[in-house]
Amino acid sequence: MRRLAEEIARAERVVSQTCRRLEGETSIADRVVSLCDFDARPIRWGKPQKPNEFG
Repeated sequence: MRRLAEEIARAERVVSQTCRRLEGETSIADRVVSLCDFDARPIRWGKPQKPNEFG
């Protein structure tokens, strides 16, 4: 039961982040990038003057 509550909280956090992004916020420092690996962080690829590439 506790694990289900944690998964629901994570999903709600992702929905909240999505809403913030759709409202125009471009930088969310503590964003969740993976529901499977909650501690995962994005790796930035590419040159500083170009948009982010994710791989």
